[in-house]
Amino acid sequence: MAYFIRDEEEFNECIFLDEIIEDQAARNVIFRDVLFKNVVFIDCDLSGAEFINVQFEHCDLSNINLDQAIVHNTQFLDCKLMGTYLTDTSMQIVTFNNCNSEYAIFSSSHLKEVCFIECKMNYSSFSNCKFNQVKFTMCELLRADLAGTRLKGTDFTTCIISEVTIKIENLRGVILTPLQALEFSKLLGIIVKET
Repeated sequence: MAYFIRDEEEFNECIFLDEIIEDQAARNVIFRDVLFKNVVFIDCDLSGAEFINVQFEHCDLSNINLDQAIVHNTQFLDCKLMGTYLTDTSMQIVTFNNCNSEYAIFSSSHLKEVCFIECKMNYSSFSNCKFNQVKFTMCELLRADLAGTRLKGTDFTTCIISEVTIKIENLRGVILTPLQALEFSKLLGIIVKET
């Protein structure tokens, strides 16, 4: 079925199953109590969309624009979000589980009670975000951009995190393993030498 999504359209209590949603540009669309399963989004711009009580299973949202979206009580399970634009987004009670989010852009977003579990997030950007109870469990964050994001209370001990972009003043209170702390010490210009 071909979908034409209009500005400010509302989708309530529906299921999108085995669909391709292509070439859609609509602002402020509302998805409430919706299941997306095996859905591929291609060349879509859904800026300002609201996703409330939504579940994405085995979906491909790569390279689509979700800037300024509101995402609440939503799950992304086994999804691809490679290069997805999620800048200036508000997320609350959101789970990303086993997702490929490499090169995704979360910059300037507000994340509250957001969990990333077993996600590949290499080269992703979380610059200038506001974190509140954000959890990373067994994620890859190689060369991720965390500049301008305060990491107090954020636990990366189960993650692979290296060569990140970060500001020293945002490290206070971050939780790391000893090896991760050694990696981060390079930001201070510390040279560690074995004797």
